[in-house]
Amino acid sequence: MKIKEHYKINYKEFGIFIAFFLLVVMLMMISPDAFAKPRNLINILKQASINGILSCGMMFVIIAGGIDLSAGSTIAFSGVIAAYFAQSADTPVIIPVIAAISAGAVIGMINGLGVAYANLPPFIITLATMTGVRGLALIVSGGSPVYGLNKKFEASCQGLRDYWLHPEPYRGLLPQVTDMKWTPLRRWLLAESACQEAPVNGMEPSSELCFWR
Repeated sequence: MKIKEHYKINYKEFGIFIAFFLLVVMLMMISPDAFAKPRNLINILKQASINGILSCGMMFVIIAGGIDLSAGSTIAFSGVIAAYFAQSADTPVIIPVIAAISAGAVIGMINGLGVAYANLPPFIITLATMTGVRGLALIVSGGSPVYGLNKKFEASCQGLRDYWLHPEPYRGLLPQVTDMKWTPLRRWLLAESACQEAPVNGMEPSSELCFWR
């Protein structure tokens, strides 16, 4: 009986994978000559790669009991900053990259300081930064797409994107993400989640649980 329960499928956990499989089957039935072609599948992976990378970071935020509504606006603003610094043909590739990472880090720091020190709900502070950062992206870009990037930057982005489509980079990453049962990071995330939920459940957060506060 225990063996049967151990191998019982949890449809609640695997529901998203089942829905994805059914969606792929449906699209292949509707357009069998176009959807299953390697070129089309690669294009889909390229378009979904941004959301995939974003979901990795959001996973840790949600496990810790928070939420970040400004993630999409932060990505857009960082992309505009990178494009702005990549206008000149003489600009090294590393400059737009550092500028984009710095822009995202500053926005993340604002959200973190608002939650940790100003005791603002994550929903409120990230909603405010989402609106503000979206406006900043509109101001920097002038309300139009940024063209005229230097060729070195475009070639580097293309090569990096093609690199991440290969399975080699994920061989060491996937086990770390999928097997977090006993890692210190998982224990820290669960402790943060419990610390957030303690006042809601009528309990006082203990110093052992919220040791970083």
